[in-house]
Amino acid sequence: SLHEAHEALAATTAAAAAHATAATAATAAAAAHAATAAAAAAASNPHPPAKKIVGHASRPLVMATKPRRSKSLRWLNFALVILAVGLGTWFFTHQQAKRPAQAIAQEPPTANPIKQKAEITAAPSATRLADDQRALAHKAEKQKERTLADQKYAASKNGGVIPWSSRELIAYCEDKEVVVEGVLLDVSCDQKRISLLFSKPPQKTDPRGVVLRKSSDAELSAEKLMTLIGKKVRLHGIVDLRSVFGNFQTEIAIKDRAAIEVLE
Repeated sequence: SLHEAHEALAATTAAAAAHATAATAATAAAAAHAATAAAAAAASNPHPPAKKIVGHASRPLVMATKPRRSKSLRWLNFALVILAVGLGTWFFTHQQAKRPAQAIAQEPPTANPIKQKAEITAAPSATRLADDQRALAHKAEKQKERTLADQKYAASKNGGVIPWSSRELIAYCEDKEVVVEGVLLDVSCDQKRISLLFSKPPQKTDPRGVVLRKSSDAELSAEKLMTLIGKKVRLHGIVDLRSVFGNFQTEIAIKDRAAIEVLE
């Protein structure tokens, strides 16, 4: 029991104290004998430090006993040390983990080098393509101007009569009266108009003579106009560019039978 343990501890302590007291007494006796001898040797001329040494040596020695710590206190200290080490380790690890994240957050985003290279490569390509398109458009415009000038010159040499194949010149004369010459190859009819065609099958940009049914007389009927197929004729009329499905169709408006001149 706890009481018996205390009694045993007290008995052990008393025995140790008795042993220590005996040892102390023996030490004191030896010290006293040494002091007596020293005093006799220095009786003629006592020295102050020697007196102090003798005085100190004559004092009995008392051994201090170290207080015993309980096991609970040692375990508590050990637990506190472990806790402190654990907290320090966690704090250090947490700080090290935050540093890369902060560096990534502060570092400005860098562009994708592959994407930058593609953009640098694509930019000159787009610029070069635009330049090529402008160059082609400029070349086409110059070619159109030369063609138009040649067709005007040919028409002036023919008394102002324009061949039906001079498509650019006929379209250039929009809203103007012209004389177009060619061999009539076909006559096409629908509910509103009768078309005199110089090409078969006609292309969208090919000029053609047009007779409106509602304003035409019997001399401009489809039956009588068909008798002109295969003959060379001259059409006198005003040029009209009519939009058909997003394209401009060149038409020469025929008002009466006198506007159609048969040459052969």
